[in-house]
Amino acid sequence: MEKYKMELTQEEKDILEGKQGDVLQKVMKSIVLFGEAFRAKRLVPIDGPIHVVTSFGMTGFDAVFSMMDELIGAGLKTKEPFTVDPRPIDFDNIETTEESCCLCQFCDLR
Repeated sequence: MEKYKMELTQEEKDILEGKQGDVLQKVMKSIVLFGEAFRAKRLVPIDGPIHVVTSFGMTGFDAVFSMMDELIGAGLKTKEPFTVDPRPIDFDNIETTEESCCLCQFCDLR
């Protein structure tokens, strides 16, 4: 296991070592690297529902949606409920384009 500066619980270390699967290991590594970029001392527990802010029509979030697809594909579930911004595909009422809507690859809008 790589050496990280953050204080990690044994569960967090186990996840980083891949003991709960490759996808969760990838997620934990991303979170720890993000935390270290901001000099976080440790991860904080999430003890209630959260809201995940996604693109709301902005481009450049393909990696976020790909990661979400990977999490879903691995069957991972959150411990707490959450909500997520919808990706707008109402091109008549929301300022966006079909080209910026990465979900168009899954529908008949093109």
